[in-house]
Amino acid sequence: MAENMKCLFLVVLLGSWTLLKASEEKEPPLGYTLQIGEERVALEPGREVQVKGRFENPKLILVPDEERQFGAAGVQFQYPAYFTFEADFTAEGIRIWTLSGKQQVLMVQAMAGVKLSAQDMADALRTQYGKGAKTAPVSWKIGDRQYDAVRVSFHLAGVKLVQDVLALPTKNGSRFLIQQDSTEDDPAHEAEKELVTALLNKTLTLTDPEGPPSKDLR
Repeated sequence: MAENMKCLFLVVLLGSWTLLKASEEKEPPLGYTLQIGEERVALEPGREVQVKGRFENPKLILVPDEERQFGAAGVQFQYPAYFTFEADFTAEGIRIWTLSGKQQVLMVQAMAGVKLSAQDMADALRTQYGKGAKTAPVSWKIGDRQYDAVRVSFHLAGVKLVQDVLALPTKNGSRFLIQQDSTEDDPAHEAEKELVTALLNKTLTLTDPEGPPSKDLR
């Protein structure tokens, strides 16, 4: 299902291309917590951590984190650790990251040298999806603030899907966060949707110095 739910983006040819960090193409590392008796220590691969105190015959357990930290194109947020990760830099001037769960899909797209609104992107997607696809304005709540977005509704492989397109302002080019969802009525689906929404509400920030202040996404 997640493979079928991945977005097909309109290819846009651009004349400029910014330098990229190779790390943006790699899946964010999974963190771990080492529990030593009652003590809990966060671990990061390759980073030395000093544990204070004395321990006599302690019980140890290594617990993987439940979230990973996305950080690319000046955008940061946490997402469920079991989501798959894909980075596509094949189109000139365009970077696309796709994080796929069982039903939910999160996409971040950064475009160099062109200014597009959320409506522009939604219209391009609607055209790509063909007859029957529609767009409509929706409201996103991120933290304690409301933001305007555009919803694209379409069918893929017999399943009705929706994509909410939110523009993340930046002075250089355009960037978008897109949350994709199916309309299936299933408890497991609703639980994943609630988890993803809660993580975005709590952790979504902009770190791009060329963009607006952190969390000011208007």
